[in-house]
Amino acid sequence: MIHFKLFILAIATVFFINEVQSKPLKIKIIGWKDKDPNNFKIEKYGYQAVYLYNTEHHTSFLLDKVLEAKSKNNGTKYYDLVVLAHERCKGNNFCFARLHTVVIVNLSKKNNPKYEVDKLAE
Repeated sequence: MIHFKLFILAIATVFFINEVQSKPLKIKIIGWKDKDPNNFKIEKYGYQAVYLYNTEHHTSFLLDKVLEAKSKNNGTKYYDLVVLAHERCKGNNFCFARLHTVVIVNLSKKNNPKYEVDKLAE
C-alpha cells in the first residue's frame, strides 16, 4: 500500500513539474459585455439597422455614429446597439434620432442576422 501511494505521488509530481493540463473547458459568457462602438462589425450592424428602419418607416436617416454597443453570447450572439442617425428637416436643419437595435446572430447561420430596430423616445 505504501508503494502504491508513493507511485501516485511520483506520477502527480511528474504532471505538476511538466505542467501537463487537461484541455480547458470553453466558458460561455452569460452577461452583457461592452464592445467598442467603432469596431467594423458593430458599425456594419449600425448601417444595416438604419437601412432597415428607413425601409420600415419610409424615412431617409443616415448613420451618424454608434453611441453604445454591448454583446452577449449564450450559444447565440446578441448585440445591443444605440445608434445616432440624422436626416434633413425643414430648411438647412438636421433632425437627429436615436435608434435602439438588437441584432441576433445564430452561430450556425452567421450570414443571416436578425434585426429589431426601434426609435428611442426623445
